[in-house]
Amino acid sequence: MNKQLHSTDPLTVLDGIGAVKSSRFAALGVTNLGELCELFPKSYRQNKVTRLIDAVPDEPCGFCFTVLSLPSVSYYPGGKRLLRFTAGDDSGKANIIFFNQPYLKNRFVKGDRYFFYGVLRKKNSVYSLYSPEFEDMSAFREGIHPIYPSAEGLSQNAVRSAVNAVLPYADSLVKERLPSETVLHMGFSDRAAAVCELHSPTSAQALISAKRRLIFEEMFFFSLRLRLLRDNNAKVLTEGFHSVDMAPFFRRLGFEPTPAQRRAIDEISQDLIFEGQKPVMNRLLEGDVGSGKTAVAAAAIYITVRNNKNAVLMAPTEILAKQHFASLGELFRPLGIRTLLLTGSTKIQRRREISELLSGSERFLIVGTHALIEDSVCIPHIGLTVTDEQHRFGVRQRERLSEKAECRNMLFLSATPIPRTLALFLFADKSISVIDTLPPGRKKTETYLVTQALRERTDAFIDRQLDDGHQVYVVCPLISDSDSLSGVLSAEGCYSRIKERFPNRRVGFLNGKMKPEEKDRMMTGFSEHKLDILVSTSVIEVGINVPNATLMLIENAERFGLSTLHQLRGRVGRGADKSYCILMAGKLNDSSRERLETLRDTDDGFRLAEFDLKTRGPGDFFGVAQTGRLDFSFFESSVFASSSESVTRLISSAKSEADMYADRLTPAEKSRLNTSDALMN
Repeated sequence: MNKQLHSTDPLTVLDGIGAVKSSRFAALGVTNLGELCELFPKSYRQNKVTRLIDAVPDEPCGFCFTVLSLPSVSYYPGGKRLLRFTAGDDSGKANIIFFNQPYLKNRFVKGDRYFFYGVLRKKNSVYSLYSPEFEDMSAFREGIHPIYPSAEGLSQNAVRSAVNAVLPYADSLVKERLPSETVLHMGFSDRAAAVCELHSPTSAQALISAKRRLIFEEMFFFSLRLRLLRDNNAKVLTEGFHSVDMAPFFRRLGFEPTPAQRRAIDEISQDLIFEGQKPVMNRLLEGDVGSGKTAVAAAAIYITVRNNKNAVLMAPTEILAKQHFASLGELFRPLGIRTLLLTGSTKIQRRREISELLSGSERFLIVGTHALIEDSVCIPHIGLTVTDEQHRFGVRQRERLSEKAECRNMLFLSATPIPRTLALFLFADKSISVIDTLPPGRKKTETYLVTQALRERTDAFIDRQLDDGHQVYVVCPLISDSDSLSGVLSAEGCYSRIKERFPNRRVGFLNGKMKPEEKDRMMTGFSEHKLDILVSTSVIEVGINVPNATLMLIENAERFGLSTLHQLRGRVGRGADKSYCILMAGKLNDSSRERLETLRDTDDGFRLAEFDLKTRGPGDFFGVAQTGRLDFSFFESSVFASSSESVTRLISSAKSEADMYADRLTPAEKSRLNTSDALMN
């Protein structure tokens, strides 16, 4: 092979890769040698031989087996085929079974030895391995073994062979991305060495060091992009609002804001009210479920409209938009501020009426959904845009709303509690206000962790809640049953069970694949108490407020993340009645048990977020950021488990290094990075 390889060379320059195999790699996003180097393993396994007698059933293990019988193929209706043979070691034997892979029949020769890796099943004293990974014992080596993403017609061995062929040339194929000063200051090896270690680990500690280096790289560029966005936003100046008498607003609010709400209102007021010119407001308002973010946003809206500007509030679902329209309309009506509603279901005639109203001299609060960002919608004199549940909108959607504004003051609301260090990293382009206390008198939702053994008692408890005139949510992790997830209750299966168990109750069914109008109709029906029980997936995590719902039953709670569980629990406890959350657990390991017990014992979302950050890393939170254009691929808690370094410390280091690098950039360099993909090239 020509040793002068380049990252842009096609895969066909490698021995054994022709047009067909190259097209299969393309399905994994790999078309050249540089991309092949970046095709990182999705996981790893510890290659270690276990004797059959010592193996634990239902746990993945590796075996050195000799083939004891000739493989045979059985045919079943529908074209299904099953390949079966017997293999074993000196302590016993097992059935080796492959589905729809008859071509393997000639691969296994009686008397030959292979390394098999899979989950051992035991039934009636008979052991079986279903579709295990395998390789000749002559190619087997102990140690950490990479597992790559799969594509049709492309085996793990084929991917490993291709990757191993290019690793000797990594120095010329892998480009350093971090600034040289950062690499030196952080004491990192070069990127090529880290990439080689990910593909071919020499030890567990070396693998962790390589992952840490690439985690830092992702953090660095994410933080750098947000820093550049912040610097760019700072160039957008606006005229300040005049001061407003807030006394009528607070009297109408009907309750005394908490100190945390007062602090947030003061911070927002300072962003909006000033003399001369300042950068536009770009603020995240973060608070736990029920902390009173809407009241704070209402204060900002009041200031805006009193300054003869329109305010816009965008919500992710029609039902949430309608709830805001009703509650804020009731709040503002006596104050002389009218509220308009614009959603996808708003009729053409009403849209024309709204357009005419907006063209006049009166100023409004306009509440809506994605319909607000349609090209045909024109809203003049916008002084403030508020985005509720901001993580439910993509970056471009939020930008399109702000682009409609005469004054691009932006306030983003988030009910996902995020630890402060991580929030400063994820939202480095925004100012942050935190409501870290709940209003006084809010009743705690009692949380119980139970097993299937208490199913009958749980059903009886549901009956009592319904008899008292209340409503119940039942949430499942899957829409439909899955063969690969036996023991996990799907929403469809649960809906059938609930209807059979509670035949005289009104039961609804909701999932994320339903059309928006179907979802809104079902959620509205539950909100209006036309339904007693709503069986759903986690689609109800946000966007529904039913004070009469007093019980949240979460099936297979171990299948949900801690943040999602906390958000689901927040759907109840919104009224005056005592509320409950039941975590119905399936099979628990030590980690999932600790997670659910933590949720049971505290309702403080920020404490839960800190726990999640320490035990699982920040991966879940990046899913709600949606601010940069980078994917976070390397986060996992194991990277930090054997080190004294914390996730937050690495985050702080990456942010600090990115800020120092940004300070060294010229305006021209900043502009180039802001308008291109150069951050990761």
